[in-house]
Amino acid sequence: MGPDADLPQLEAIAAATGGGAFHLEDPDQIALVFLRALLT
Repeated sequence: MGPDADLPQLEAIAAATGGGAFHLEDPDQIALVFLRALLT
């Protein structure tokens, strides 16, 4: 979460484990991340 997150690394982990990686700048948007994860 935030600008210090290593998104390419998180995407690599997600790809290897069948998951997903989502970029989030505002912690108040965490509900949207969960919703997007459920819909994909």
